[in-house]
Amino acid sequence: MKRILTGLALTLFLLPAYTVDYDWGGQLENTTQASGLLEEVDDSDITQSDKVTLWVKAEISPDMKFYANGGYQYKYTDEEHEYLPLLSAFYLSGSSDIRDKNLDYTLGRFRFADSKGKILNSLADGVKLSFPVGPVPLKLGVGYTGLVFIDSSDIELTAADAYESSDDDALWAPPRLVQFVSGRYNDLPGGAGLFFSLVAQEDFRTEDFIEDYVTGTGQYHTQYGLIGLDGRITPELFFSVSGTLQTGQYIIPDPSESVYQIGGMVMTSLEYYANCKYTPVISVEAVYASGDTWGKMFSADEDTFYSFIPISTSSKGLVYGAKLTNLIYGDLGISVKPHDTVQVALSAITFLRGVDGPVSDSSLTEESGGDAYLGEEVDLTINWRPFSDLGMSLSSGVFFPNSSLYDIDDPQYKVSGFLSFSF
Repeated sequence: MKRILTGLALTLFLLPAYTVDYDWGGQLENTTQASGLLEEVDDSDITQSDKVTLWVKAEISPDMKFYANGGYQYKYTDEEHEYLPLLSAFYLSGSSDIRDKNLDYTLGRFRFADSKGKILNSLADGVKLSFPVGPVPLKLGVGYTGLVFIDSSDIELTAADAYESSDDDALWAPPRLVQFVSGRYNDLPGGAGLFFSLVAQEDFRTEDFIEDYVTGTGQYHTQYGLIGLDGRITPELFFSVSGTLQTGQYIIPDPSESVYQIGGMVMTSLEYYANCKYTPVISVEAVYASGDTWGKMFSADEDTFYSFIPISTSSKGLVYGAKLTNLIYGDLGISVKPHDTVQVALSAITFLRGVDGPVSDSSLTEESGGDAYLGEEVDLTINWRPFSDLGMSLSSGVFFPNSSLYDIDDPQYKVSGFLSFSF
């Protein structure tokens, strides 16, 4: 491991010596959080993260550039101390003309994402090709997640993944091959745009590992199709609406069988940019992600389940942090800029579930009751950037759970402070 990190560090700083032009810098970040029950503030859980990263970018030629970003992170959680390596970017990018058609490329480690970032949004090692010219500009990519540090990965864990990652010595993220194709057509009436994404993942966990160590689980392969429409209703009002269909196969080696999946997600939003003092922005967002009843999720008695499960972990809310499975939420938000360097954002989120079944909140059990309403959350964030290289943020939130569902129905809170300094 030390040899790998040493090699990456040497590449990071020796490569620019052979290039025409280069630049480098760094960033120091601190995130401190306190969370718990609002009535028991004195017994709060405290977590802290300190991160130092260095970056370098170099122009190898007019059509080829190099960028890398890596460092180290210290994390403190529940009296546990972790020291984690980071490598969030390491790639070549550029452009080329092939038969008079422009082609942009990125090769190496970077973040893979679909059109909305709700299905796939995670680091991977691979290649992305972009065709920016034409009636439908396209992007397509293929990447492998198994060489990304597990603490830098946003891949949603299956039972087999969770088994291996629970080992204190676990270093690498779940081994998946992710693929995507995204495009956009902008010439619709009224200036609207039609966008789409096709996304897939293949689980490279070996059947021998699963059969030997994680009885009753299997490889998980999924496919997604997203299509949406966005644009401007008035000069100040913008809209977006999209739908996603998911299919999947959950292959269990012993007994040899397959469980199939059909799920879906619908998203819609409105944003109003008021042309007045403090430049307020008012937004409304609503999302539905399908779910299953308690008895159907990966049940041996079922051959099909209907929960939507994205490739990457995606959650909503500072406190509740609900994932996009068996979830319905509506978010009403407003942000203002009382000063050029200050932004204040307030949001109110209502959480529900589509069916009487599991959600990502592990404290909600089958015996809790069948209510659809999960609770309400109010979040407040203040961002302050007095200088271009110094930024601060203070976020706070309170979640009011549905008292008929939870044994402990006291309001929950979280306060998070963030400081970033660039050099």
